[in-house]
Amino acid sequence: VSSVTYRGPLPKGFNTSPDANQPVHTPREANSLIVERAGEGQFVLKWKGEMSNADRLRLENLDRSRAQWIAAVGELCQQTSLPLGLAIPFPEEFQTEQPMLNRWDATPGELSFVNTKPVANDRWQFAVRGGLTRSQQQRLLEIIPDNAVWKEAVADCFARSNQVRVGRFLARYVNTVRQVFPNIYVFSSEAGIPSGSRDTLVIACSLSPLPMSQLESSVHWTLQPFATIETIEGSTAVLSGQMESVLALAEEEVLTDDFAPVDNLLRAVFEDQN
Repeated sequence: VSSVTYRGPLPKGFNTSPDANQPVHTPREANSLIVERAGEGQFVLKWKGEMSNADRLRLENLDRSRAQWIAAVGELCQQTSLPLGLAIPFPEEFQTEQPMLNRWDATPGELSFVNTKPVANDRWQFAVRGGLTRSQQQRLLEIIPDNAVWKEAVADCFARSNQVRVGRFLARYVNTVRQVFPNIYVFSSEAGIPSGSRDTLVIACSLSPLPMSQLESSVHWTLQPFATIETIEGSTAVLSGQMESVLALAEEEVLTDDFAPVDNLLRAVFEDQN
């Protein structure tokens, strides 16, 4: 949770009771903002997680006539983007060949649904693309058992990743074509690990497995898929990469001709864009 001190009157819409012991109620446009009293005419503004550009604009628009408010919101937004990270030993299970400071890397093997990034002061971060499932949550907890910090971090990742709205159109699209094609490969046009930046996503569907190893010799496309489903004839489907997390956001829903939910599913993308 990031916080800054704001000195001055709150924008219109904030309900401040004369009783200093009563909490400050925020308007609908600022329902994710936590406001606490810090003395006469002073407040502490708090924000959990990273503030998006859209959230920042919504808060600034509450009172653009007051420079102190604009400055406090801007400082809070900047605070939320600082690389805090975990101050616990980095697990061997997450080790990659050439880790680099402030760069996301995919974890090899059975934990490929996790990305990790070393940050300043010997701290590190981890993330998933899509929603963390219960089975994935349990696998992560078993890596560093009996560690309260790790347990809280994994629980927070599970809650936040399953609340995110961006990515649900991709998830339901994949879940829809999955009903027909037993082999699906999801690519990102971004080099390296997919990030919060907007990019082009490519979904390749096939009735038989595709030879992904041959991409390395291609002159048109060399990036490997970040999520796959492969079904060898006579066997069950095998999910690898971040496919399990992607499908978690689908919530078992598929796209049909009965409704056209594309605008609703993509709304979060436009609200969160920079």
